[in-house]
Amino acid sequence: MIFESPTNPVTKIADIPALTRLARAAGALTLLDNTFAGFHQHGEYEVDLFLHSLTKYASGAGDVMGGAVMVAPT
Repeated sequence: MIFESPTNPVTKIADIPALTRLARAAGALTLLDNTFAGFHQHGEYEVDLFLHSLTKYASGAGDVMGGAVMVAPT
């Protein structure tokens, strides 16, 4: 299951615990695009993978290209 929270540009917040429960029940991994929120709270939720667009968050000016996928601690 792939989802974003908060969403960009309307900043809706996903119910992360509910989404991870649904994914686990279906035997699926979860991938959270956490670009808009930034680099934090990776251990707080039962998300398997976190995705960040470094182009948007780290630079903001569009002069840097990059990304990161992080595996949550188990």
